[in-house]
Amino acid sequence: MPRVVALLGVTVWFCGLVLFGAAIEWAGRARIVQSLLPGPPLVRELNRARPKGDTRTWAVTRANAAHNVLVLDLDAVTVADAMLIAEQVIGPVYGRGYDEVLIYVWEANANKRYADRRVQWTPREGYRELVIGD
Repeated sequence: MPRVVALLGVTVWFCGLVLFGAAIEWAGRARIVQSLLPGPPLVRELNRARPKGDTRTWAVTRANAAHNVLVLDLDAVTVADAMLIAEQVIGPVYGRGYDEVLIYVWEANANKRYADRRVQWTPREGYRELVIGD
């Protein structure tokens, strides 16, 4: 009888540990598309760049800049519209001295570890799209 209780205790402890790890992993990946996400001023400004009445739903979730490079994370309902969305996002930051802008496009609420697309923009070469995963 004591062995059964000990075995049951170890099983419950192990299951709890697995569920706790899964909850942490899931919480870190969850993404939500909203019309205007709160956040730093640049994120709010870029989200306001979305044209009124546009059928493509997207939202910038994070913006980081260093050494004249801007890196954006963006959630989109339609990942295939990445190039069109990138053109809308680049508008507000054009002429601010960025040598390169990298826009990582994630499928909204997909809970993926990696982005689906990356759009690179440079003043010299314009836009280039990389399909990361489908």
